[in-house]
Amino acid sequence: MLANRLASHCFLFLVLAGISLQAQKLNDLTVYPAPPAPTLPPAGGTFQDPVFGTTILRVTDANDGALNMPFYSSIWPAFNADSSRIAYFIGNGTTMIANLDVPNRKVSNKRAMPSTPNGLPATSYWHRTDPDIFFAFAGSVLWEYSFKIAQYTKVVDFSTLVPGVAYVGSRGMSDDGNRFQITVSDSNFQNVPGADGIFIYDLSKNALVYQVAPNRTGGSTKSQMDASGRYILALNYLVDSVTDQAFNIVNEGHTDANFGMVATYLGNGNGWFPGYRLLNPNGAGYLTAHLVGPQGPWTDDAHFGLADINGEWLTGSYENDDFPQRQDAAGNYMTTPGWQWTWDSQPPNATGHWTWIGPGPQPSQTPFPLDIVYEGEVFQTSLKVPSLTVVQQWDQPTANAVPVGPVTLPNGKIYATWAEFQANENINTVLSANPVNRRICKHYSQPLIAANPGIAYWAQPHAIGSPDNRAVMFGSNFGDPNRVDVFVAFIDADSKNCSHNASFNLNAQFITKRGGFAYNSGTKRFVQTLTIMNTGTIAVSGPIYLALDDLSGNASLANSSGTTSCTSPDSPYIIAVPSGSVAAGQSVKVQLQFADPSKAGISYSTRIIAGMETP
Repeated sequence: MLANRLASHCFLFLVLAGISLQAQKLNDLTVYPAPPAPTLPPAGGTFQDPVFGTTILRVTDANDGALNMPFYSSIWPAFNADSSRIAYFIGNGTTMIANLDVPNRKVSNKRAMPSTPNGLPATSYWHRTDPDIFFAFAGSVLWEYSFKIAQYTKVVDFSTLVPGVAYVGSRGMSDDGNRFQITVSDSNFQNVPGADGIFIYDLSKNALVYQVAPNRTGGSTKSQMDASGRYILALNYLVDSVTDQAFNIVNEGHTDANFGMVATYLGNGNGWFPGYRLLNPNGAGYLTAHLVGPQGPWTDDAHFGLADINGEWLTGSYENDDFPQRQDAAGNYMTTPGWQWTWDSQPPNATGHWTWIGPGPQPSQTPFPLDIVYEGEVFQTSLKVPSLTVVQQWDQPTANAVPVGPVTLPNGKIYATWAEFQANENINTVLSANPVNRRICKHYSQPLIAANPGIAYWAQPHAIGSPDNRAVMFGSNFGDPNRVDVFVAFIDADSKNCSHNASFNLNAQFITKRGGFAYNSGTKRFVQTLTIMNTGTIAVSGPIYLALDDLSGNASLANSSGTTSCTSPDSPYIIAVPSGSVAAGQSVKVQLQFADPSKAGISYSTRIIAGMETP
């Protein structure tokens, strides 16, 4: 999770045994305005997202109280290992458990997590691979709960390891369930003498195997441990428990660390570019940002989660409120927004503008525009695509990681410096060229209308995917200032057979040269040969597809292999390279055959796609 300052086009329903299986909008960066929010069913009911068609289950309603919030980030997973159970909070801090039936879109048996022998469970973790195991801290004790036998087993009482410990907090469990990041306090919630700082507890050794003193992390103990159980991440600091090195090198705010990487972002202008950094013993390597998505909205809070057990998907959520919407010229907060957004056009080129309608003079600061991808959405972007990498340098006076270069583009092209890259490329264009993403839903949550700051915090969507990536949980107030509810959106991208390794639009890396049309009187088809050349610096593996977008209505592609369904727009395509690869500088020839009874002119534009079983 990263917390910083930081809007129905097309959907597909497959019906199986009466159950609606959605296929989210895939590999698409169109700006979609949000229509009016749908009418919510009572808890246990489902509805369709009006933009992307996703089936969403409402988990809580007024019968569950006013405040309901997901567990979030890979630090505290919301789903168990096989998505058969979920965990969430209610307003008094109670941990709630419910059974989840993903195929039938149902939630049942919502109940408070049973009390441990020494009190209510506090910090809790689902076991990463065993769906029936739940770890819970209560007081000074770590407990393991088995859903099979409905029984707690004591793992360790930390007061036996550190005398005087009364309470234990934790932010991070290793994937194997063996290591836990902890901090300890006495009965007055004060430091225990000689035991301040951050610890790593090793279950197999029943010992605290590592300690980080607060003076090594800028005096703060708010941190997390990555899923390997090796690295401690605190604000501005990365600590390697094996080499005992502490690197004061990058300001990440809150982070989500898993699978040898940490979710990150790069601020550039008014928005943020999501991506990751690799965790390794070399602190300098941590200063390389791998960016995988285009600029997202500037919002009051953005969250990126790395809970997918395959380490493929970065799950994100952006709020749709920007604080300047509610500030007057003097900077005072207004209950009613002083700015009004008007959409001037609709997809695929949706644009709009802000108009000041508030009292008094117009403020000098205009809110961040809403005609930007992912605005007010829950989404996923793939970590498997070739990334744009940029080496940064830590600037101590400002406590910021500054991009300096080299910069490596997804096609392998390298710029020696960040300045050279900026002079020759548009970063948003580069990162928008190869989308591999899932547009899941509009969340309709508006934290800035909340009745108080506590509700506002809970109204942040905090989207988090399940380990098997079949569902995403998020919170939303759906425009109600006095409550927040928990929702589960279901992911069924496989219903379109859209699995991929690194699918992306390769027009930036290939040039296409067209030969003339020839008419075959025997087949009554027009034939044209195209030469496709890889102008990039790296080879591209097959299958490689050639899609014909905007094909003129008088003609059809007679030798088409099908119609694209996992990439946009939906267009006829042929398989240009079934297998093998096309090396840098290499060319291949493909033949197109057109049926055109009218014998009128044939027009189209080409799109090169690679890496998908189905484009």
